[in-house]
Amino acid sequence: MIKKKPWLFKLSDDYSWDASRFIFNDITFDNAWLHIDSGVITVKQGYALYGCSHKWVISDLWVIGTPDGRLHHRLPITYHASLIHDALT
Repeated sequence: MIKKKPWLFKLSDDYSWDASRFIFNDITFDNAWLHIDSGVITVKQGYALYGCSHKWVISDLWVIGTPDGRLHHRLPITYHASLIHDALT
């Protein structure tokens, strides 16, 4: 049985990334899942995402789709980049 799960990952704590070297210095924004202030992007606790691309889970045993990369500290190496991208889009 192939079923599409609504997400693969869910934040247990807020995650912040300082983007002030690149962008968002003059922007202040806040909603239910995202806060931006002085170049710091914070994705709020409880935010859920599906990773980098579409995937299908087969019988809760296999995931078919584009991989998110090797594991790094028990998360895919693309996890944080995917999280920020997903929250901003």
